[in-house]
Amino acid sequence: MRTSAVVVAVGLLAVSIVAGYALLFDGGEKRETASAPEIVATKPQLYCVFFRLSGKEPRVEFLFNVDREERLHFRQLYLIELNGSERSVDAKQPPFPEWAFDGSVHPSQLSSEIRVVDNTAAGFHQEPITISIYDYEPATAARQEFEAGLKSIHYQNLAGRCTNVQVQRD
Repeated sequence: MRTSAVVVAVGLLAVSIVAGYALLFDGGEKRETASAPEIVATKPQLYCVFFRLSGKEPRVEFLFNVDREERLHFRQLYLIELNGSERSVDAKQPPFPEWAFDGSVHPSQLSSEIRVVDNTAAGFHQEPITISIYDYEPATAARQEFEAGLKSIHYQNLAGRCTNVQVQRD
């Protein structure tokens, strides 16, 4: 019994030595090393969501591309309105609506006009809309949330937050 245990142990040792030797010297083939991942350039976007008076249910969401040219350009990509179980998405097509940014005031403000459907002969009218963003630094590359407020007759005055994110886009 003892002899068979020794034979099995020696056999397992021999097999592991041969396997280790085979792994160490695999016929001299050179393996390709994995190349370093390519660094992808990202650009900023600003995502804002505003809540009903309860503070829990989202009422309206905006997404902007932020382009840092000679001055900041905020181009609205979409607006989502949430009304109970209804969700309407107004995805914009180029040229995207631009919003004016004023960082000289506190809080910083994004302003534009929205088209509101009504019962007039024209069927709609334009209304001013402003997003106030507290402590917003457009040069910040890190993902960061900011307290925000929406001032609009159509949507009412709503509290919310905006988040700057970095995404890969053209």
